[in-house]
Amino acid sequence: MNSFARLFRLTVGTTALALSLVPSTGHAEAGAKTLRFIPQADLRSIDPIWTTAYVTRNFGYLVFDTLFSLDKDFKPQPQMVERWTVSEDKLTYRFTLRDGLKWHDGQPVRAADCVASLKRWGQRDTLGQKLMEAVADIKAIDDKTFAISLKSPFPLILDALGKLSSNVPFMMPERLAKTDAYQQIPEAVGSGPFKFVKEEWVPGNKAVFVKNTDYVPREEAPSFAAGGKVAMVDRVEWLYWKTCAALFGCGTPFETNAGADALLNGPNPAKAKALIQESGYKGEKIVLLSATDQPIVHGQALVTLDALRKAGFNVELQASDWGTLITRRTSKEPVEKNGWSIFHTWTSAPDFFSPAVNILVRGSGDKAWFGWPTDPKIEALIDAWFRAPDLAAQKQLAADIQVEAYTNDVPYVPTGQFVVPTAYRKNLDGIIIAPVVFLWNVEKK
Repeated sequence: MNSFARLFRLTVGTTALALSLVPSTGHAEAGAKTLRFIPQADLRSIDPIWTTAYVTRNFGYLVFDTLFSLDKDFKPQPQMVERWTVSEDKLTYRFTLRDGLKWHDGQPVRAADCVASLKRWGQRDTLGQKLMEAVADIKAIDDKTFAISLKSPFPLILDALGKLSSNVPFMMPERLAKTDAYQQIPEAVGSGPFKFVKEEWVPGNKAVFVKNTDYVPREEAPSFAAGGKVAMVDRVEWLYWKTCAALFGCGTPFETNAGADALLNGPNPAKAKALIQESGYKGEKIVLLSATDQPIVHGQALVTLDALRKAGFNVELQASDWGTLITRRTSKEPVEKNGWSIFHTWTSAPDFFSPAVNILVRGSGDKAWFGWPTDPKIEALIDAWFRAPDLAAQKQLAADIQVEAYTNDVPYVPTGQFVVPTAYRKNLDGIIIAPVVFLWNVEKK
């Protein structure tokens, strides 16, 4: 095994996933009630007409409102509409909006806004497209009234205007609704019960909503998307996977970005290819281990496989179950003799939050964790950390350790961080919420 292949094995072989159970913090005002929620996916688009993604649909229901909404019996009920009339021939519908409707920028909701919103929705949604085939004209009568004229009866018109799921016909200000239906709106200004705080939006990490104090809910009891939408909290935070380059975790006492510029600045494929050429790499095989029965591990392995191949590495993915992987990772043999180059894993906050417990960062050679990096300077800094007189000195040494780790042997690479939710049945009491599962003190009612 040549020197580069050996170096690659020792420095990247313990690529690890850092998980954290450290509670996330918000910036809510004192006394304000904050609801924290982990959605099923990252919020990348704030345009529920442009995409059918459910995470954006759910976003839409917080920020925007609809003319009609379906109740639990799947019957359309008025939402933004106060009253409506239908001509005898079923070809003309007139809708009058409720009093007090305002956009989040303070401007009143106008009939013209609704007309533009319906036209945009009708270009993308399948039910909307079918409705538009029957429409002769949609026009504003005055600021609060608009009419839909049909070429032929469309019995499902109210069902269409109250469509429950993607694409939901959310109402937007005219200036946004005139955006090309195949282009995303630049901002999310609705009239719904919550306002989107774009300044705090960090894709892949967090989305924030605050209570719309100008919102006037309907008086009816809530039923599915119909009825009164009453905001009972002051702030809603959607929390996601968090990009974290701190070897001791984000949210821990020893969090630092020292030396982590290469991770924080994002991928640079061109520079990666240049560095690979400079290293003398000549296509030697790299073995990437994965465990198909561990979604966290396997998902990362597939991403890593793609990235390394695009960079020019000769990578072979060897998948197995987790039990086989943790046995094989103990091997110090070269890849030609069933050795390995890279594997992914995960850990929780108590196992990495300081130099005292973080076994992945140690540079003690044969005594170190899998990959067995040797870095006397890291070991000296860790010894100094144990002798540090106070927390301030410990934090500085932790930063020095991280700089050394990222500069030389790179014992492991943190790929992200997230909070693990806990769920339990309501007939259980005494649950201790902690990074470790404790089953004492648990009472079953």
